[in-house]
Amino acid sequence: MKPTSRKLIRFINSGDLGFIAVVIVSYISAIATAGYAPRALTPLRLTLLVAAGLAYLIIGTHWFERCRRNPSRRSAALYFLIQIILSVTIIYLLPSGAIFLITLPLAGQSVIMLSGRWVAAVCIVIFLTMVAPIWWRGGIIPALIVGMIFLAGMVFVVVFTQIAVREREARAEVERLAAELTEANRKLREYADQVEELATARERNRLAREIHDSLGHYLTVVNVQIEAARAVIDDRDRALDVLRKAQLLTHEGLTGFAPRLPKTARSPKGWRRW
Repeated sequence: MKPTSRKLIRFINSGDLGFIAVVIVSYISAIATAGYAPRALTPLRLTLLVAAGLAYLIIGTHWFERCRRNPSRRSAALYFLIQIILSVTIIYLLPSGAIFLITLPLAGQSVIMLSGRWVAAVCIVIFLTMVAPIWWRGGIIPALIVGMIFLAGMVFVVVFTQIAVREREARAEVERLAAELTEANRKLREYADQVEELATARERNRLAREIHDSLGHYLTVVNVQIEAARAVIDDRDRALDVLRKAQLLTHEGLTGFAPRLPKTARSPKGWRRW
């Protein structure tokens, strides 16, 4: 896979694409529903909207990724403070109900970056920041209506993000366990090879001991017989008889079927009696 494709896949999986899409859709919907004519957006207002939106997008993607990789309460608090200030600025410059959608990704990011009561604290601050201006300008009824809609969207985003985070953690845990299982299987194969080598070595040692015990015994007796044959070399019949016994013992030793010899035949002193 090419590096560009990997970066694109990483970009999509990180959630930055969703963040950017929500902000762009919020801008387009807000401008469409507010009934602005192109001339109603003065150059200054338009410049401030574009600058605030770009800053909101850049901080919400790059800075959020850095904060997520190196989490700390101070960096998280600074991140959400700046983003809330930018979102309030955008809402002030473009006062439309649809623009409130840009704050919903902040609720999801709080689930990723924080935990427990800090998520609730950030969500409460976002909710109050969005609803308080409406209450101040239009009264409690519009604030309640917008607040209920905004609260429903925030709850949906938080719950969906929690599910996605848990699914990602579960997948990471499965990958970790799979890696551990692969490593355990590799070690098991190594241990099996070592056991097989050890068993082979033990079998070789056993065969060596058997050869030493059995064949060595035969060689000792054959040596005794040869010495006996040399001692009676003048008596041809007795010497041939001793040599035949030595040959028989050699054959039996090689074939592995050795008779039980009497103890007297195991020493040079008892060869004549044997």
